[in-house]
Amino acid sequence: MTKEHLKSLSAFLLLSGLPCGFMQAMPDVEAVKSQVVQQQTTCEGFVTDRDGESIIGASVVVKGTTNGTITGLDGEFNLSNVKKGDVITVSYVGYMTQEILWDGNPLKIVLKEDTETLEEVVVVGYATVKKANLTGAVSAVDDKVLADRPIVNLGQGLQGTIPNLNVTTSGKPGAGSSFNVRGETSINGGSPLVLVDGVEMDPNLINPQDVASVSVLKDAASASIYGARAAYGVILITTKSGRKNMPTRVSFDASVSFNSPTTRPRYMNSMEYMTWMNAAGQTTNGRNIFSQEEMEHIEAYYNDPVNNSPVFVATDPNSWQYANSQAGKYAYCGNTDWMKEMYKKSYPVQKYNVNINGGSDKATYYTSVGYTDQGSLLRYGNESFRKFNMVNNINYDINDWMHVSMKTSFIRTELDGIVQDRAHGENWIGNDTQPLMPVKHPDGNWSGQGNYTNFAAILTDGGARKTTKNDFWNTLALKLTPLKGLTLNMDYTFNYYAEHIKNHLQSFDEYGIDGKFLQMFQWTNPNYVYEHQQNDTYNAFNLFGDYEGTFGKHYFKVMLGFNQETKHTRAF
Repeated sequence: MTKEHLKSLSAFLLLSGLPCGFMQAMPDVEAVKSQVVQQQTTCEGFVTDRDGESIIGASVVVKGTTNGTITGLDGEFNLSNVKKGDVITVSYVGYMTQEILWDGNPLKIVLKEDTETLEEVVVVGYATVKKANLTGAVSAVDDKVLADRPIVNLGQGLQGTIPNLNVTTSGKPGAGSSFNVRGETSINGGSPLVLVDGVEMDPNLINPQDVASVSVLKDAASASIYGARAAYGVILITTKSGRKNMPTRVSFDASVSFNSPTTRPRYMNSMEYMTWMNAAGQTTNGRNIFSQEEMEHIEAYYNDPVNNSPVFVATDPNSWQYANSQAGKYAYCGNTDWMKEMYKKSYPVQKYNVNINGGSDKATYYTSVGYTDQGSLLRYGNESFRKFNMVNNINYDINDWMHVSMKTSFIRTELDGIVQDRAHGENWIGNDTQPLMPVKHPDGNWSGQGNYTNFAAILTDGGARKTTKNDFWNTLALKLTPLKGLTLNMDYTFNYYAEHIKNHLQSFDEYGIDGKFLQMFQWTNPNYVYEHQQNDTYNAFNLFGDYEGTFGKHYFKVMLGFNQETKHTRAF
């Protein structure tokens, strides 16, 4: 974007009442003091560029305070409550920030262009654009936001780093992040198009350590490149490659972190449960739910769990659980905190990554191998997630105008998931987990007895579920630059994806008073083994060219391309 465009935009924002200052690093200072005498408590002055043009909307702040203002249409500013010796910080997007020690006289501040920032390149669609020439709604971050962070997937590392990019994450093993750009735009939902090195991929499968930059295209301009697929925005992910004329470097990273929920729901204890249930009974039927016999057992176990049993045989016909005891089942009077019983305080995440990269004056290479092992909050069952990543990226300059590259990646994930019975989902801890029911009877058998669902029993003895995914990608690319400003690109991508799911539902028995066999748990009967296999092949071919040039004060860039994608799926 040219200076004229910046000034026009700034004038519009100023008249709209919106500030447009931008804070950057401390640069060289060039300030000329006016010789006009001025009051000591008010700092006045002008802000211009090197050509003497006024800068509209520049931020002027007393350093270390919230006392600030912005420049007007003529670049003027008036800042009150300023003392001699205060440092005035002046900043504006595209220019280097300046700091001036105020001595009581008016200031004329000349900002210098930040050429380094304006020369930075942002990935937009099939091409790249310098920030100075960028006009669309695009935000970008580099790999620094992901460095040295104990994250399992890319989404966790992008949370809070890109404006208008909403990321929803989960602590569940193997669960990825979901993305949303600028909020919900449809009652039917919708997610942005995610491209990794120009190819549509699942961002949750890639290794965050291999990411070089992330760009988010937010406005309708992205639809001119990607069509209807860009209706909800586009996320462009670029992976790392080697650097020219750099000796071989080998790096190894290892981290072990422990993750814990910030809040947990609190369940009622047995006394609270008894009180509320009795109050509900009185309101509904005019009598308590629990009999005197039950209340005595509940209170005794609550006060002294060591010398009292969480189960008993009900003998009072008025007892809520009397019918159960007549059928050979225990009556319950325990005090189980199911949230504490089912979930640990924290779970571990282990990450290991090794990469080798370097390059000569013509060739660069980058190879990375990563491994992630994520535990589970659940105390029962064997829920866990493991991911293996391998990336190899090679680039070679055949001559000054011909460049070839090849990128190969392989991803394998293994999820030992929670078994699902015939009635309950994997996140279901419902009304059956009342505090009166213990985890096990005193004789070591699981509690439940057909009246209640014991999720600890299902997770331990109800079977197992395992999901394995293998994802292989290979991309060959050719880049030609026959003329100044003209670039021709051609690439072909092949992907093979295989997914295998095995769900084994295994029955287990339920027992009552004195270990008497009652039945098989109804929601895991009969046994079964379910297996699902899916194999996908994906092919993508891109051929596009772009031409860019500067004519006087005008920057011009045009692009023309062809894209073809095919996907075949087989499942049984």
